[in-house]
Amino acid sequence: MPCLRKPLGWPAVGGPVYSQVMRVATVFVFLYSLTSQVYSQDFETATPESQGIPSHTLREMSEWIRSEELDVRSMIVLRNGKLVMEWYAGEVDREMNHNTFSVTKSMVATLAGIALSEREIRSADATLNDLLGFEGGPGEVTFEDLLTMRSGLPQSRANKATGVERELFDRINDAPDRLTEIQNLKLAHPPGEVFAYSNIDPQLVSAALEKAYGKKLIEIAREKLFRHLRFNGARWVYADQTGSVPGGYGLRLRPIDMAKLGQLYLQGGVWEGKQILPTEWVVRAVSDITGENYGYFWWTDIARDGGKSFAAKGVRGQQILVVPEKKIVFVMTSDLPPERVGEVLKTLNFAHLLPSVVDRPLPADPSAEDDLTAELKKASEYVPEHRKGLIPARLPRFPNDGPSPSPEPGFTEAGQALAAAKDTTTPTVLIAAHRGGYANDKADDAPENSVANVEVAISKGYDVYETDIRRTADGAFVVVHDDTLDRETNGSGPVENLTINEVKSLKKRYRDGTISEHKVALFKDLLTAGKGRLLFKADLKPGVINHFDDLASLVTELDMQDHIFFRTSTKDADAIAKALAAGAPKVEVMYKVDRSEQVQKIADLFSPTTIQVNIAKGESLSEEKKEAIRKAVDLGILVESHSYGDPEQWQQLAEAGVRMFHTANPDETLKYLRENGWRAGGKRMPEKPTSEFLAINDTFVDWARTSGIERRINPPGDIRRVLKPEMPWEALGLIFYCTVIDYEGTAMLYYGCYDKGKKKHLCLATSKDGIQWSRPELGLTDYGGSKENNLFPQEAVEAGVFIDPSVPEEKRFRMLHNRNWPDPETAGVYLSSSPDGINWKQHETRLFPFVPDSQPSAFWDKKNECYAIYLRAWDPKRSIARVAVPNIETPWPFDESVEPLHVWGEEKVPTPSRELPIVMRPDERDPENVHLYTSTAFRYPWANRTYLAFPAAYFHYKGDRWKDRALDGNDGTFDVQLAVSSDGVTWKRFREPWIEPDLIDGLQLQLVSMGQGMIRRGNLLHQYFVGWPYTHNQPVEWDRKPEIRDGWSKKDLGGIYCATNRLDRFVSLSAGPEGGTLTTEPVTLVGNSISLNVDTSGTGFATMALLDVSGSPLDGFDHSDCVAIHTDSLDHFVTWKSDRPELGESPVRIQLKLQNARVFAIRIGK
Repeated sequence: MPCLRKPLGWPAVGGPVYSQVMRVATVFVFLYSLTSQVYSQDFETATPESQGIPSHTLREMSEWIRSEELDVRSMIVLRNGKLVMEWYAGEVDREMNHNTFSVTKSMVATLAGIALSEREIRSADATLNDLLGFEGGPGEVTFEDLLTMRSGLPQSRANKATGVERELFDRINDAPDRLTEIQNLKLAHPPGEVFAYSNIDPQLVSAALEKAYGKKLIEIAREKLFRHLRFNGARWVYADQTGSVPGGYGLRLRPIDMAKLGQLYLQGGVWEGKQILPTEWVVRAVSDITGENYGYFWWTDIARDGGKSFAAKGVRGQQILVVPEKKIVFVMTSDLPPERVGEVLKTLNFAHLLPSVVDRPLPADPSAEDDLTAELKKASEYVPEHRKGLIPARLPRFPNDGPSPSPEPGFTEAGQALAAAKDTTTPTVLIAAHRGGYANDKADDAPENSVANVEVAISKGYDVYETDIRRTADGAFVVVHDDTLDRETNGSGPVENLTINEVKSLKKRYRDGTISEHKVALFKDLLTAGKGRLLFKADLKPGVINHFDDLASLVTELDMQDHIFFRTSTKDADAIAKALAAGAPKVEVMYKVDRSEQVQKIADLFSPTTIQVNIAKGESLSEEKKEAIRKAVDLGILVESHSYGDPEQWQQLAEAGVRMFHTANPDETLKYLRENGWRAGGKRMPEKPTSEFLAINDTFVDWARTSGIERRINPPGDIRRVLKPEMPWEALGLIFYCTVIDYEGTAMLYYGCYDKGKKKHLCLATSKDGIQWSRPELGLTDYGGSKENNLFPQEAVEAGVFIDPSVPEEKRFRMLHNRNWPDPETAGVYLSSSPDGINWKQHETRLFPFVPDSQPSAFWDKKNECYAIYLRAWDPKRSIARVAVPNIETPWPFDESVEPLHVWGEEKVPTPSRELPIVMRPDERDPENVHLYTSTAFRYPWANRTYLAFPAAYFHYKGDRWKDRALDGNDGTFDVQLAVSSDGVTWKRFREPWIEPDLIDGLQLQLVSMGQGMIRRGNLLHQYFVGWPYTHNQPVEWDRKPEIRDGWSKKDLGGIYCATNRLDRFVSLSAGPEGGTLTTEPVTLVGNSISLNVDTSGTGFATMALLDVSGSPLDGFDHSDCVAIHTDSLDHFVTWKSDRPELGESPVRIQLKLQNARVFAIRIGK
């Protein structure tokens, strides 16, 4: 039905619409004053009568649902902001998230309102041309047209079984890039004229939000809304291959969190006293803008007994109903037939609930309350007949049950569970249920290792299904634990003696020996039952290893390589390596180890995701096994261990770094983990540190109260060559500069080289682990008659590459590079952009009309909301200059009054001198001949307020003392130094070398130059530098004498080296054997746990005390109360004999006593 196009943006002041809006807004503000008592964890509960609702009404609603055999999963009723009923059907509980279907749209509208209020989207009349670059008719569609379903684009609807609308929905939903698919559509109607409910409009709103914020939709929701309302378990699924989720569906929420969204709107956008969403937006969003009872993705003006109301609706009965005049929020999730949805909602709300609500408390009615309680218990056991024996379709509860990003393309929910556990900075321990968990197998009607038991494991929140593989006489893989079939089935003897048909004829036994109707599971069927919903760990029983290639092929056919790991002992490593070398598909294998050297060997051979450090029942954790765990954690390998029902052992293993428990008592273990801070929902689940102090920045130290402590750098202890010049285009070696980028788990290394004709090339190498590198065939540049090489066509050898999170995907990779030397009219710094880091498009704008003659460093500085660029400049020695710009695609400002410096001659392009602010320069603490050659500055991503730079300190062979060493007037050697900053402007530079020319891999280096960037693998940080076995100007020899180039190319010319350090271990606060005391300035610490990145060596220790501002120890938290610290740990939780501290807002000092110990970081968390 056509409708008039309303004015865009907010109503005009003084007009009738404005007056109406402000009257409604006043009502919202008034209601908020009555209903703002929303408690920090969900809601305060209240009896129905105390809130003016008879208990018998709620009981009758539940009885009616059961009598009608309706598949309703949950109901929530709020009155005055208090929880008066929380109803769940059988097999459902509070922590389950539900598919909300089109309720998703109302969430997207909420995020849109926040974006407009923050001016990330300038106004509701911004067009698709403004927002997403759409052209033609679709480019004229406004943001408000989208929010009101009046874009004029064709309809795309999933709740139609057939027809054009469904076909379009399927086409867009299945597209690898939904936005591109939509961009090709033409208008069906002029924008703003016709209301047409569709999934296209919210998809475009979500795309506009992602572009405006430079983040994925789930990240926006988590930052702007979910964290404020404390959503738990929220997931946004159905991402396309770009990682973008749909804006019209796909959001899974707990019903209690759906109620929070409704309550937020009822309170005029205010939550716990904070204005999350403008009240004006709330009023506008739930007004009938379209004449179709539709506002901004909210259904409105549902006139019934309760007065006007508004609702978020999803197919099959998902609803958030808000009735402002009754101060009611009603939530329901269900799986109802579409034809019954309207009847059910009308009966529950308009025949039962709303007519019974009165505006005063009712007399207490204990008898009615008891009847309601009894009915809720019946409901909790109620399952409609058609659903008995089935588990409700839902996503499993994974350990990272807080808001989480949508899966990356090809990355399952099961994979996210594994990734969450591998991040040891957020303690999450996975549960691997032995044989799937079988304590209640008869009650669950799910014997161990059966397909039915997979569903039970999922429903109970287990993460990993541990199982066992055997092979039949005719080569089928089946799931049987014992050596014989006697205990598990009504058969007998080894399974290896039977054919698959004989095994299929058997029935499984329950634990008590009685026979079930379940069959022995094929391994393939077991995997298929849990695909994408949990992980599998499969024990390879004797003889199966000989058929590893068949197993790997089966897993690959199922596309489950990331869903399963096979467990075996290290003695099988050679057989598996042989199978892989012979062409078996690569799958994950968990090897059982005992010592750190075994961990390193397995890591070098296979780069595994998981490893098992086995602990026997009753065994204490030895130092040898602690070291094995520590080695695996540092290598980024998830550690699994058996656990045996001993809480003390559980805690010891978790604190040591174990992140998966193999257990025959999964329910008991899971309960302990939740209650002790190792799972979401637990009492002390650590969050990101509320305060973080790195020794790299010592401003938190009160040096007047500190003695015996030295601040020392901690250079990388592991340096190895990872790329050697060995290709024809690398014949004369590599150029000083390189950059490493970590993108979606692949490290990308950009480097320069010289071929035998001394032509420069820009190249790419890639790696997964950061150690083993390969040269991909890019197919972009012809070299010697072939494009089978890793060369880029760009003139961009002195290039700095970075990921730009503030721009659309097509420009995500940025490259700054020098170009067109020495032409003064065109030479300078230019920009190129790329969607993938391979296919680059060069911008033609010259950004800076100077050539710094070295690699620029650049990054998007989110803290300062600008691009920070660092260049070499002369002042008068080589120094480091910085320019900050809001737009990196336009020319940079500089001081044009400075006389240009022409180091190459007046007729050539100048080099920078003092046109830009100098932020790092040689000074009196440096030797006289030192220059700063490059900066390689970036923001350190794993700590707050920390910027790092690794300048190359160039020791210039200049003057009489050095003339015999100098090849010419520009010769010398390099060290790499470390510099730190809290703002990227003011730097502290350590003069001790971070990397020095050394004898590495049998080659004495003379020059080292650090590349831009750093990657993290586990808790190891990898940096990359170019190393030369000659001084700065020795290549001048082959430059001037072509006849020596053949000989030169046969030399060992160094290459690219990897320098590895542990997380945050750049600088330490250290004490020697005589001991020392470190005291901090007064700090306000909010949290109840303190951890240290600390190394006490073999003969050292540390203790911690908490002091008041005057320096007196707090009662119970003196050094004598502290459990002595003797460890080498990145995250050691400090404990006292009494308890963990509950730290409030009063300032305290932290004091550490150290002896033969080093502290790298202090973290405080909740």
